[in-house]
Amino acid sequence: MRLPCVVQLGFAGSRRLFEAPPADADERRRLEAAIEQQLRDVLERLPGELGLSRDHFLCGISQLASGADTVFSRVCRDMHDRPAPGALPMVQRLFLPQTLDVFVEAGDEGGAKDFTDPERREARALAGGDHVVQQRVVTDAQDRRQRFEDTNREIVRVSDAVVVLLREGADAGQAGGSRDLLERAVARNVPALLLTVRRSGTSVRLDGEWRCPPASDAPPSDDARELAPQRPVLPEPLSSVAWSEAPGPDGRRELPEVATWCEHVMDSMGEHARRGRQRFAYFAFGIIGTHSAATALATLALIVGKANKSLVLALLGVEVLLLLLGLRIHKALHHRSPTREWATTRLLAEIHRSVRSIGGIRMTLGFLFQIRHPADMRPLFRTLNVLHLHATRGGLDADWESLRDAYLVARLTDPDPEVGQLAYYRGRIDIEARKLGQLETTFLVCTLIAAGATAAKIALKLTAPGLEAVLPPLGFLAVVLPVVAAGGLSWAAGQDYATRLHTYREMLEFLTGQVKRFELATSAREVEHLVQTTEQHLLGETADWSRRRRVLGVA
Repeated sequence: MRLPCVVQLGFAGSRRLFEAPPADADERRRLEAAIEQQLRDVLERLPGELGLSRDHFLCGISQLASGADTVFSRVCRDMHDRPAPGALPMVQRLFLPQTLDVFVEAGDEGGAKDFTDPERREARALAGGDHVVQQRVVTDAQDRRQRFEDTNREIVRVSDAVVVLLREGADAGQAGGSRDLLERAVARNVPALLLTVRRSGTSVRLDGEWRCPPASDAPPSDDARELAPQRPVLPEPLSSVAWSEAPGPDGRRELPEVATWCEHVMDSMGEHARRGRQRFAYFAFGIIGTHSAATALATLALIVGKANKSLVLALLGVEVLLLLLGLRIHKALHHRSPTREWATTRLLAEIHRSVRSIGGIRMTLGFLFQIRHPADMRPLFRTLNVLHLHATRGGLDADWESLRDAYLVARLTDPDPEVGQLAYYRGRIDIEARKLGQLETTFLVCTLIAAGATAAKIALKLTAPGLEAVLPPLGFLAVVLPVVAAGGLSWAAGQDYATRLHTYREMLEFLTGQVKRFELATSAREVEHLVQTTEQHLLGETADWSRRRRVLGVA
């Protein structure tokens, strides 16, 4: 079974579901229940219409206004508590123009309240449900209309598809309204489904119309191609990771625990990355070794000269073979997949190490989206973000000190270099400095010997013509040793020793300062900010390295 992947479903709808609300409360509840059931039916069919697999799960993203938003949140709760057979539970993120307490008490410019007392109580109850993994204020605008525009803009930006529920006969609306969200989705070529509530006497039905069909039905136009979201899939290397789900108490499918997911993927991708690093080293050594050996054979052929024609031909033949072998290795390293696979799997391993180390700290994994990353990583980032929010949805700020201490040990201060980054960077600084020093020494020694051999040849030719037999070995050293010296520098460049040494020293200095800042933190919010900054630096270093490797192969 493959790892699950989130599909973020934006939603907006009319505050009033009926042009003339039923006067009878029981009739109104019955009609709303019919709308809820039909909306659930639509959402259960939606994965098939979007071309998704059973390993995708939905995360609704909406406000929590009265009317359609409330109905949508009820459906999200129902699909979380009672998912369809074989489906994963649905969760919800609330994107709000204001904090919830202020939002439910707000009203328009005329003083009319947005919520009645029962609607306000229900909104608070829905917001506190297990299906809600996040409440996020997405704007700091002062103007009411601008706040709703900002919220619509953010919902569309992060959504893979959008559903809008409007009552029949609803007017064109205004900026920040439901139609505004629909138009923004269509403009960005996000698959957008319009549901219209049609009431006929005592019955009600939802009529659906794709305003922007899924990509599988209608490929995006050239103008919108860059904006169009692709069907969410996890990065290709993760397709080889087998995943065994632990069924819930009633046998239904459950969302994976993010810690278990990260541990599993980190081990798998870490092993792939280690093998990729070894292959890269073999290839790089092969390129340098074959060309150095070919130079040595060519030099020997010149030394042998006409004395042994058969030996010269043999040396030149082997030289050609070595050059062709080196060219083949070069092509394999630069134009095939080994280096890209190494770069990708190492980045994936570090991403999951980062998320795992955060533990129970409740926070949005914003740092993932801040690093420079390949486009195919975004569905993974969204999935990890939702799973982490789901795992920590019951977290309390009151326990922030123990969570901070656990993070410090798990990520920074553990003396095991496989765990603590301070110990890791200290060890790597020593290793990289030693290797770089050895190669610089090799370059210096080879250069000095080659220069000495050349000077000796000049001196012998001028002062001791009778010692001609000594000249060929000196010539061999004068030609081959500079190649060996250059090969050593090429190896150092290919392994990034100098760059890594500089980066590791900077990172050690930064992380040492971060530990002190963590110890001085006085609130959960401050800890969250420090975690975001720390992880962005740590992952940013790996992401930059991965990008260089994916593009350049050998530096």
